[in-house]
Amino acid sequence: MKKVFLNRGFLQNSIAIFIALLLIFSAYISKFSVPVYATSCSVYNGQKEGCQATGGCSWDTADCSDFNNSMGSCNGTLGCTYPGNRGDCSIFDSAACSGNGFCSSSLANCSWNGFGCEGSGDCSSYTDETACNGGTYFTGCSGTYDDGSCTGSYEPGLCSGEFDGTAPTIAEETPVTSPTNDTTPNYTFTSDEVGTITYGGSGCGSMTTSAAFGSNTITFSTPDGNALGENTYSCTITVTDASGNVSNTLNVSSFVIDTTAPTTSGAPDMTSDTDAGSSDTDDLTSDNTPTFTGVCTNGNTVGLFNDGSSMGNDEPCLDGNFSIYVSYFFALEDGVNQITFKETDPVGNTSEASDPLSVTIDTTPPEYLVLNPDMTQETDSVSSNSDDITNDTTPDFNTECEIGTTVQLYDDGVASGSSVDCDDGTITLTIGTLGEGSSAITLRALDSAGNASNDSSSLIVTIDTTEPTTP
Repeated sequence: MKKVFLNRGFLQNSIAIFIALLLIFSAYISKFSVPVYATSCSVYNGQKEGCQATGGCSWDTADCSDFNNSMGSCNGTLGCTYPGNRGDCSIFDSAACSGNGFCSSSLANCSWNGFGCEGSGDCSSYTDETACNGGTYFTGCSGTYDDGSCTGSYEPGLCSGEFDGTAPTIAEETPVTSPTNDTTPNYTFTSDEVGTITYGGSGCGSMTTSAAFGSNTITFSTPDGNALGENTYSCTITVTDASGNVSNTLNVSSFVIDTTAPTTSGAPDMTSDTDAGSSDTDDLTSDNTPTFTGVCTNGNTVGLFNDGSSMGNDEPCLDGNFSIYVSYFFALEDGVNQITFKETDPVGNTSEASDPLSVTIDTTPPEYLVLNPDMTQETDSVSSNSDDITNDTTPDFNTECEIGTTVQLYDDGVASGSSVDCDDGTITLTIGTLGEGSSAITLRALDSAGNASNDSSSLIVTIDTTEPTTP
């Protein structure tokens, strides 16, 4: 067998040639294989490790949007051309991102000046130094922000979705009742966005400056928070949302504030039919639920008061007059009562009390019973002047009585003849015409307030007007 020996030089040369061939082959292959980086690599902006670990992606080269402001750098990057692949607003490297039609404004960086947060847009919304210095505010971004911080609706301080160019819409829900005597009236309106309220018009204002979504109830006052005065008010309201969009102008339904109280005229008067007793004008009565009348102003409501306390039975003023009875629940007590009235206008303003009327209530009957009636001797004729048989059809009767009372005769329970005042303790009364036969005669006394005593016992009187026949 013939052995062939390869020397060391030949082997080294062979290896070198092989490596060279591999390099030439690699170069040949690379000539036809150009790496293409998917635009989806932009989702890894801000996450270098995630980007490099994704097939087809590399940090700072795959995302064409990195080169929004540099045509040369973009065209020199594999998979990128300027402006066709300018990206999608995922990074704002400068103030000039506007090439693809989705990004319409600029990025503003916020910085803390020691007292507040400075910068364009709404940097002032950051009230904390740390939040301010780390704050990036996008004004008018309407694309998508691929690094994960642009995923919702627009809010001050960050670009989070589509640009908000829609103004709030507000509408009246519950107007102020007019006229009113409320100097701090409530008003309700609706808004389809949150925002800041601005007031305008004739002296209107409110300490409420923020509007919520849906119903908003505010309390009107002067611009500095004081109660409103008597006047007619025509106010306006607008709501400005966080993007600076101003709503439609809401013209508040005008309202009138009236705080002037009405006035009363004179004093009340008790009606004659409830002013019982010996006089219907002496304001002395046994009726503890009398009726009162008086003069008033049409449209107002009138209420009675007893010694300053309401008796709860208000009535409207009709044709310039009122008539109010005292209800059982507010019956007047025995003694002197000071009766007044007040008027309340339709707005709710109430007058001062009227002049008083002093009313005396007496519900106590006379202290003792009236004595029994006795027919006078002059009319108890014929055979005896004490047998209560007579031919006089209108006999007289004597009785003792309580001074100050009025005594009335009754024929079988029916008042008959005229009543007589008892001035000295005894009186004579003439009864009305009695019929033939027997009648039961009683007496009853009334005091000056109209309280009646118990009836007396009956006196049986016989009337005989028939002439005897001749034997």
